Amino acid sequence: MRRRVRTVLLLGTRYDAYVVGHAGLGCNEKPASDLLAPNVCCILAESGPQAVDVVRRGEADLVLSSLSLPGEDPFKIISQIKELDPDIPAVLMTSNPAYHGPLSQAPSIEPFDIVFAWRGEEEVLPSIIMHVEDRLNADHDVLVGGVQVVLLIEDEPGLYSRYLPMLYDELCKRVRDLTPDDAPIEEQRRRVQARTKVLLARNYEEALLELSRYGDSLCGVLTDLQYACDGVINPEAGLLFARHVKEDVRASIPV
Repeated sequence: MRRRVRTVLLLGTRYDAYVVGHAGLGCNEKPASDLLAPNVCCILAESGPQAVDVVRRGEADLVLSSLSLPGEDPFKIISQIKELDPDIPAVLMTSNPAYHGPLSQAPSIEPFDIVFAWRGEEEVLPSIIMHVEDRLNADHDVLVGGVQVVLLIEDEPGLYSRYLPMLYDELCKRVRDLTPDDAPIEEQRRRVQARTKVLLARNYEEALLELSRYGDSLCGVLTDLQYACDGVINPEAGLLFARHVKEDVRASIPV
């Protein structure tokens, strides 16, 4: 894994920082020490100028933002950040149920890359970091390093925000079960980083794109039944994709 998330920029209030810290990612503190998200530190920005300045100095690998920023528009701030660094991942974390349903029916999240449903659950933050790192490193780790891939197809943030932590937890447990108890902590972390990647697709076209890129390394598919296909909600999209995988890629892939 060549690209790591080591510094997270949190765009939010001090209360957001408190909740994030309670979940294991303390802002403006020394790095955490955890197998799921090792050596990750957090910087709090309570305003647009603060956040832009952090990104301009190249001090952030990932931006997490809440919607609760009095007198500020997080969407405009992320637009400014993306102008400075178009490649920096930007994640919206919100407890607002309007953003938790199917993406085709929810408010637009542009210019954010993805939205996660978050009510302070401590398992969600490591899964966000691992999801971002999997996405950043997929081409190298899968196509060059031979790492396997699990494809998750789900269009509801309220659901994939629950599924991803469960998947990552299970994958890391499997790694730990195969790691000697006396292995150094750095060796344990390296094994976690080399685990099977989990890639998220939020509609049929995204799923086909992931399949075309990583189909040879695919070891399993978890799919919803209903999601957008050609811009229209298809109640049998999951079945169509499963048939495509079984008939055109490899019949032995579990779906």
